[in-house]
Amino acid sequence: FRGTAPGAGIDVEPDNNGNNEIERGNEVNHIIIKNCIFNNCNYGILSWKSDDKNDSRWFRDIKIENCSFNKINQICYSLKGFDNVYIRNTIFLDSSTKYRFDKCKKVIKS
Repeated sequence: FRGTAPGAGIDVEPDNNGNNEIERGNEVNHIIIKNCIFNNCNYGILSWKSDDKNDSRWFRDIKIENCSFNKINQICYSLKGFDNVYIRNTIFLDSSTKYRFDKCKKVIKS
């Protein structure tokens, strides 16, 4: 694998302003990832939110639909801190770990 760490196809990570301080009050909302092919990456889709109790960023909704994950080295999608996660019709080919959800309030997979 070549590229910049973490090597994700899509990296949802509004976590700092370049000087290791958390940007408070930011919101990630209504993300739709649809009809995508993720091929030969470390992660297909990665989101991260710190465990800092002062982290007031909001991660609201993410929808992943009709996506294919091929030859993903780490995790096809790793989502942390979202209120609502909707997953529909995803395909996994030759990938080690399909998914991980951490501190997501509601996850619906179909």
